[in-house]
Amino acid sequence: MILSISVLALVLAVLVGLFTPWHVLSVPIHPLPASSDFAQAEISKAKAFHSALIPWGVGSWALGFVLAGLVGFTNLGAKFINLLPGSFFLRAFVGVIAIELAFNLVALPLDIKREEVFRTYGLSTQNWRGWFSDRLQHFALNAPLMALALASLVICARLFGSRWWIVGGAATALLVIALSFGYPVLVEPLFNKFTPMAPSPLRQELITMAARDGVPVRQILVADASRRTTALNAYVSGFGASRRIVLYDVLLANASPEEVKLVVAHELGHAKANDVGRFTLIGALSAAIGVLAIGLLVQWKPLLDRAGLPASLNPLADPRSVALVLALITVLTLVQQPVSALLSRNIEARADVHALNLTQDPEAFVNMQRSLAISNLSDPSPSRFAFWFFDNHPTPPQRIAIARSFAKLNHLQVPPTLRNGPSDNG
Repeated sequence: MILSISVLALVLAVLVGLFTPWHVLSVPIHPLPASSDFAQAEISKAKAFHSALIPWGVGSWALGFVLAGLVGFTNLGAKFINLLPGSFFLRAFVGVIAIELAFNLVALPLDIKREEVFRTYGLSTQNWRGWFSDRLQHFALNAPLMALALASLVICARLFGSRWWIVGGAATALLVIALSFGYPVLVEPLFNKFTPMAPSPLRQELITMAARDGVPVRQILVADASRRTTALNAYVSGFGASRRIVLYDVLLANASPEEVKLVVAHELGHAKANDVGRFTLIGALSAAIGVLAIGLLVQWKPLLDRAGLPASLNPLADPRSVALVLALITVLTLVQQPVSALLSRNIEARADVHALNLTQDPEAFVNMQRSLAISNLSDPSPSRFAFWFFDNHPTPPQRIAIARSFAKLNHLQVPPTLRNGPSDNG
């Protein structure tokens, strides 16, 4: 198993190295202070919003981590699952759902406070009924899926003995790929209504731009995001036949046509580079490595003793082990989070450069980044911890700096700062 983990980790490292754009421009990118492009009132409002949000958001995340440890790294989880009736599969399945439900209920007060912050700052338009309905739907989708996956690992362990990890790792990787492909058509419509963008001169410009970019786009969809948020956004999801470019209706209602074109040009960058497909492959390999790592860790006797599980050659064959597996998943997710955020920031930066290449309009790009940051209350200068662990996009000053460096590199007019001061990034 150790050899397999090493080989898969080497393959993963090679793919990450090949797929990740470590340098998006051939010249240095030096962000200016946030005060160069944002008014002090705008910076203060964004800072106040994040200061109000962090205790509840990070608190909910930390509480989930602590609860997972209490359930999995003590004998509480094993004792609870031992009380459940039914077959080994049913006990594992129901046990995971019950533990996930407990986690959600304990974190609910913190999540409510977090939603209140979004409402206070005008980013949430949902009523409480809609908010609770969304949470219930997310739980109804995620908890059974997690329960089925972990219960299936128990089946693999019982059917294939010490070789269970071969089937379990491969099945987990295939599940990640299937979810990435099917999510846009099976899950996204449960939370938003998607309609084709209405015929208009702007829509035709977007289709023409996509054709010029060599990215076939049969339709651009509009999501009814305004029933939940005032944030401006767009995204690309799926790959192959399920690939779609989605614009928030809020974006179309509040952004200028030039800004919409730049947002779509950014998403075309993701589509042209096949970022979703490439990083689905990375996610699948990471998931397979995670399964093998869990298989290795659960053979460690001190860990089994803490989890209240008897030492054996195949601990995962015991349905009580799913509580420990849940805790290990939580730890492994935490470990990979900074790496995932780093990769995401780099591919977002590449998509920004793609948008600039496609439109050749760095000034409009800077204006668009300002509008997005102000509307979404993006923190222009987050703490190092928040940036490295949670930020999956470059900061607004970093994205604006990309535009100015691009302008210099291509001998275009460098967008001025908000205060019309020198815009030299050197």
